[in-house]
Amino acid sequence: MSVQFNRLSYGSAVLENIQGQALPKETRALKQWLDSLPRGNAREMALILRNGMALGVSIKMQGSDRFNQLELVRADVIDSIAWLERQFLGSPLPLTDDRLAYARLAMQLHGLLADSYRTACHELCSPNGTIPLLKSNTVAGSMQRSVWHYQQALMLSWKLYQSSAQGVWQGLHRVYQFALSLKLDGKDIVDPRHGGAVRIHDLYVETALMSLMNPFAFAQTEQDQIRALAKGFAARCTIDRFSTAEHSAKIPLEADLPVDSDLPDDNVAYLQHAPLVAALENAIVSKDGGQADVEIDSGQSQRLHISVLKKVRRALGLASARGFPRIYDAYEIETIVAISGIHYFAAGKLDFESYIQKLSQMGNQGLNMAADWISMGADPQAQRSLRATVLDHSLGGYRLQWTADQALRIRVGEIIGLNTIRSDLEPVWMVGVVRWLRYGQDGSVLAGIKLLSRRCSAVALRINHIGRPGSLMRGLELTPLETNLPRSLLMSGKLEAKKQEVEVMYTYDPNRLGPTRLVEHLKTSATTLASNMDYSVLTVEV
Repeated sequence: MSVQFNRLSYGSAVLENIQGQALPKETRALKQWLDSLPRGNAREMALILRNGMALGVSIKMQGSDRFNQLELVRADVIDSIAWLERQFLGSPLPLTDDRLAYARLAMQLHGLLADSYRTACHELCSPNGTIPLLKSNTVAGSMQRSVWHYQQALMLSWKLYQSSAQGVWQGLHRVYQFALSLKLDGKDIVDPRHGGAVRIHDLYVETALMSLMNPFAFAQTEQDQIRALAKGFAARCTIDRFSTAEHSAKIPLEADLPVDSDLPDDNVAYLQHAPLVAALENAIVSKDGGQADVEIDSGQSQRLHISVLKKVRRALGLASARGFPRIYDAYEIETIVAISGIHYFAAGKLDFESYIQKLSQMGNQGLNMAADWISMGADPQAQRSLRATVLDHSLGGYRLQWTADQALRIRVGEIIGLNTIRSDLEPVWMVGVVRWLRYGQDGSVLAGIKLLSRRCSAVALRINHIGRPGSLMRGLELTPLETNLPRSLLMSGKLEAKKQEVEVMYTYDPNRLGPTRLVEHLKTSATTLASNMDYSVLTVEV
């Protein structure tokens, strides 16, 4: 008996407090059971299906009987998952308790189908792990469906910025390793629910590449884009037992861990992703404005925002930001979400109307700003700061955790203000951007923050639109992280033109570096900070 075959027989997820009836073994009884499902109550139907599979996965059956049973049930389960997804996908995060329950139920259904098909594969094979006569297509089909449902469970957890359920990665690794041992990983397998023929290798590598790109660092719409990218390169990337290549990542053979986990070399295989890296580099070099075309195959390409491509490249280990040594500690820090909040605190707790009024009272070399600030309403809500715990930090940023009771709503790409100074002293606000995001089972929020500046100042900006001055808007002046870099301005909104003439207005700030000034007319280069957020960085041209 092979090691890969033996591993298929254990490790299925165990759900607690499951009641009801297991899926009937006999085909006629199963069809009657399915006909009796409460199809007018979608949630109740999903619960009955979950309980039936959870109770049935541990019952001994003939492999062909279990496979046929699952093929009959699968359509109803997938329809139930689709209904559940409509209840929570697209909803603001973190999810409410009701929507979170729907999400967990959907992931459980995918996981149970994957575990059940894995069990069917083990039961279909001979005791020594070989495939009986005329069973090759059924064994390959059970493995393909198992891999697909494990993949779907992971995709849902990434969409919700949550860790995967226990056993999902382990089951995925085990099924692929067994398919590899039987040389079925490259076989075309027809799956009506997948939309045609698919290979186990391609599904597995697509999932591994997606994980390697760190989906927690992308908005939900961006996750769909990088999944298409991973799918396009899955057939061109290989998995080898040994590797000395530069662009490779470790894949656990047995552990319940994702790709690129820190494991001894004798417990891993290697995912070779050099074709994807080369395509990303070529796309970034030949970018067209804020977009770039990634060539997937001859005559086929995918257009992505340049910020998405750079995040993918960084996740693949090519960015120097990942090389910063980290300092592990635990202490509290003051945080603010969004530019409006940072501006309020950096301006000395003045809302924008009061800030503009203060600028007008200072004179500002005869500028007439009355029409702007008089027409402005007060800020829509009182700004507040939140306490977060620093788990570790480096020169490039912080890893923060907020508790569930603060009801934080945040997205990947959001701007964050950070203050490490004691509350009895004058705060110094740093500015960062949310690089990745994850929600804990207890409702806490974990995020990686990329640092943009260690000091900022509140300013008012006016963009010059083809010789016509625009309206005043909030802005933050960012001091560069390195002394040889130019300063920059951060603002809300996306700018179509790369070159921008901007008028910057300041209040007096004794802590500002450089000479005191009230108004500056600057030429800048504009870039979008994140494709899913309306923030732009204006780099001052020297």
